[in-house]
Amino acid sequence: MDHLPHGGYPGPLKIPYLCKVPYSHEGEWLGYPATQGFNLDHLRFHFFHHYSPDTVPAFLQSWLYFGLIFAVLPFKPDVDDFVNEDEKGGKFITTSKLPMYFERWKRHAEVLSKEEKLSLWGKNRLILNDAHRTIRYIGDWPQSMPLSFSPVPPVSREMGLSFAILGRALELANGKILNPEAREDLGWSSGSLLLEHMESQGWCPFLVAGMHYTFDVDGKYFASTIGPPRVQRNHRRCTDEKCMYRSDGIQHLTPTCQCPMFSPDIDKMREILAENKLPLVRFVTNSDGKRGKLEVVPGEGGAKYVAMSHVWSDGLGNFAGNSMPACQLGRIQNAANSLYHDDLATGDSNVISVPFWMDTLLIPNDPKLEKIKDATIVNMTQIYKNAKD
Repeated sequence: MDHLPHGGYPGPLKIPYLCKVPYSHEGEWLGYPATQGFNLDHLRFHFFHHYSPDTVPAFLQSWLYFGLIFAVLPFKPDVDDFVNEDEKGGKFITTSKLPMYFERWKRHAEVLSKEEKLSLWGKNRLILNDAHRTIRYIGDWPQSMPLSFSPVPPVSREMGLSFAILGRALELANGKILNPEAREDLGWSSGSLLLEHMESQGWCPFLVAGMHYTFDVDGKYFASTIGPPRVQRNHRRCTDEKCMYRSDGIQHLTPTCQCPMFSPDIDKMREILAENKLPLVRFVTNSDGKRGKLEVVPGEGGAKYVAMSHVWSDGLGNFAGNSMPACQLGRIQNAANSLYHDDLATGDSNVISVPFWMDTLLIPNDPKLEKIKDATIVNMTQIYKNAKD
């Protein structure tokens, strides 16, 4: 799904284009199945066994993928923009041009009244709700259906995920363009295939289980492309409930330390994100090193900063909130400064402390701050790419 941010490693999704002829249907989206010899009630109740397994995948791709694009966009798209051909002549679906279509949709909506936008949003919402019920059922096989009833999925698990990721993208665009105040979260797929892929790469089941409850399917797709963990451990004895290597949460540098905890200013983070800049932090102490302040500063274009991520075993993860003790913050700040030691020593830097980005502090775990969290996760690739090597 190439419209999404990518972590740099090959993802598990490469979806063949199965449609015998390009999608073309002028009527209502729900009317398409009848034109292809499929009963809508059978599809709504997932009675795929009524049809030949040879015909079902191509039909579902035509209806739930291309048909959904045609039904939601206010103009007719070009099917060829969503199909790629590889060097061997094989055809695969692509979403690389989907953002371009969303920009065109946004311009189209600029001339509409608020009432017209809400009317179109409601119409699309009904279509997406109908599609969601079938896509969720297909994409979550085998959890969504008894194996005795459906021993094989109607489409491959990869194709089912492609339907879910597209549905999620259309849902978000529909809300952002036509009704920004709407809460868009149908829950298109558990993303189990993506999470299984991560476990096969060596990620801990406990961490993966946390992603299951925290990320939507698009976030899980990005996570599945970041590659294997840099610290390789044997997690065979770990479970969804416990990592055998994980600490019990945030720790001080010494067992007897009782220094204060510091959290970033959420309002300042929100203000910086609204300006399309990256929130960074730096820990500044006074001359005696006893009192400190955690400042949130904007990462301007070309700003020097350090990005880092914790692992649960290092005592820097915090289940309770986005805060860390002063002793750990001082250690991290010193480490960040050491990477720019020459700049600081020669006065090339305008600050005495180098800003840093860290997930424990800057990815909110409060459900009320999901917009900040989502905006941060979307930019994860650039955050690490633009940081100090």
